[in-house]
Amino acid sequence: MVNILLDWLTKVLNWLAKRDWKDWEMWAAVGQLIGALATFWTARIALKLARESKQYEKQIRKREKEAIEAELFPKVAIKDNENEKKIIQFTLANIKPTPAFINDFMFVNVNRIPEIEPYSYEIIETEAPVRVVYGDACNTKVPLSYLKRLLKENDRTDGFFQFQFSIATGKTYTFSVYLKQGNVPSEWFVYLADQEVTKEEILQTGMHIHYIQNRIVKIKRQEDKVS
Repeated sequence: MVNILLDWLTKVLNWLAKRDWKDWEMWAAVGQLIGALATFWTARIALKLARESKQYEKQIRKREKEAIEAELFPKVAIKDNENEKKIIQFTLANIKPTPAFINDFMFVNVNRIPEIEPYSYEIIETEAPVRVVYGDACNTKVPLSYLKRLLKENDRTDGFFQFQFSIATGKTYTFSVYLKQGNVPSEWFVYLADQEVTKEEILQTGMHIHYIQNRIVKIKRQEDKVS
């Protein structure tokens, strides 16, 4: 390494020794070279600043859009209806001053199980489409008996379902439900998630509900112990 530096220094000194320092044309050429380098460096800095400015503007616009865009807080729970039958309730609550318009609701049969005609007490009730203002919520009730009967009449002991809500901005909220029959016909395990997950993920992170003969035996959440 030292030999390389000495060789380079020798070449530089030899080059300087051969220069005619009274040659004004040489100085003019050196000045032009320095000017060109300065111009190149200035342009490079300006280009870098322009790129950083564009990135900053994009970040500002993104934050402004997020600030004025409606945001819904999803929540899922298992409850009793007025007939003391178990229902799965999906709730989307508006937590920002900007109103949100839920324009579509869709039941996604992930396993593609042939659907059946629901009984009168098994009809899914939803408030969508609806305009949800700050502090209000949109509720959807899915009778658990319909999902259970859907599996039984198709000779299935388990099934994975998703329920999707889309708002006017194009954003989609998805709830996931997994049902599995226990050792006896009246025993069921229900897994609920307030987001789009896979079957494997909902088994690991979803709310786990165990009930027999329409009576909840225990509820277990991801972060909680059995309650």
